Amino acid sequence: MAAIYNLETTYTYNHFAIYHYGYTHACTCLSVSNDACEEYACSMEKITAVCFAGSSLIELANGSSKSLSHLQIGDRVRVNKDHTYEPVIAFIHAKQHGLFDFLQVTTRSPLSNSTSVLLVSPNHLVFDFDSNIARFAGKFHVGDRLQFIENEQTVPGEIISIKLIKAQGYYAPLTPSGTIVVDGVVSSNYATVSNHALAHFFMGAYRWWVNVVGSPSPSEKVHWLVDVMQYIEVFQVICLKASKDCLKRISKMARNTGTFARSMASQFRSMYISTIVVLIILPLFSALPLASLVVGITKIKECPIQPKIPTYMIVFGAVGFALCIVIISIILTRAICCYKSGDNSRCEVTALISFGAAIPLFLFFFAWFVVGCVWVFNVRAQVQFDYADKSDYCDRSLYNFAYCVLIAQYNVMLCICCICYGYGQASNKSSS
Repeated sequence: MAAIYNLETTYTYNHFAIYHYGYTHACTCLSVSNDACEEYACSMEKITAVCFAGSSLIELANGSSKSLSHLQIGDRVRVNKDHTYEPVIAFIHAKQHGLFDFLQVTTRSPLSNSTSVLLVSPNHLVFDFDSNIARFAGKFHVGDRLQFIENEQTVPGEIISIKLIKAQGYYAPLTPSGTIVVDGVVSSNYATVSNHALAHFFMGAYRWWVNVVGSPSPSEKVHWLVDVMQYIEVFQVICLKASKDCLKRISKMARNTGTFARSMASQFRSMYISTIVVLIILPLFSALPLASLVVGITKIKECPIQPKIPTYMIVFGAVGFALCIVIISIILTRAICCYKSGDNSRCEVTALISFGAAIPLFLFFFAWFVVGCVWVFNVRAQVQFDYADKSDYCDRSLYNFAYCVLIAQYNVMLCICCICYGYGQASNKSSS
């Protein structure tokens, strides 16, 4: 039985599937004549980020190995080629029982000629030896080389076979660096999104969440915050690719059609830069309000010592997200205005009008921040998190999250004041 596997196409005798960024189009042959399939049935299913099989081996800090099915939060594991060990801070998701599809990637070491078998899902990121870039496991072919650890060295582990098999359980451990060595192969913690650095950047919010409220119990369902981060990652990848493609087309037109097109290309570059800024602002500043909104709603009755704290979180989340949308709209409005008219003064007036319309929202947001400080800080000395039937109880994650939100707002306002002060000093010097 021969098989060829990659992320887009998979074929085996009497059965084949097409993997395409999160979905699989699987077809089964119903009747065969002269070694040709005459009739087949197909179905489209979503690929879940299964990650690693439970039998996969992880190297611990004491030199021993442990299977993923027995790995626990807090275990220090090897994470890279530099002999670095870090604690497992959480499991993105995990399931102990059940059989699941994995790619069986067999690699051979050039040092000892020994082989190692990695069981990984097609949409999980594994580091390539030659480019030092993490790629989907389903993108590798026989003959490609992975980063393989042997005798404290990183060697090119050549892939000698790739098969599709079923194995027991799946696990996705999370480490502070976002990497882990599995069966001797340097791998990413992440799946679904093709850019490891981008995934690690946005998953910083989840790592921060774990540090604040503690590690959640391993579950087959990913944490809701991870889902939010994945949607943001996919959105950013799609928008950045579309913007780059448009920029290339405009630049090509400028080279071919002269001064007018070059002017349009210059305007588009301004809009492109603004778009990049928006795409950075959106995940950074909207994730916190959205998280606050969800925490406030889910724990609305879990703070008897101050029942208004969940209300603060809900309103902060709703108004904060609305402010993010307003700010992004102002930036986009100015960029589109400049792109269409090329009149910077008119664009500035349009942006000022939009900002003026948002002033009441900013004032309410500041007033609500003051109210939140009163509600949260006044009970700081009396609150306890262990006995839910007591009147001085508040859910630990709810209170700590609200406390951190207020501290974050303090820091943001301090930065804004420093920027405004510096801008004022610079203006005074230039005018004098």
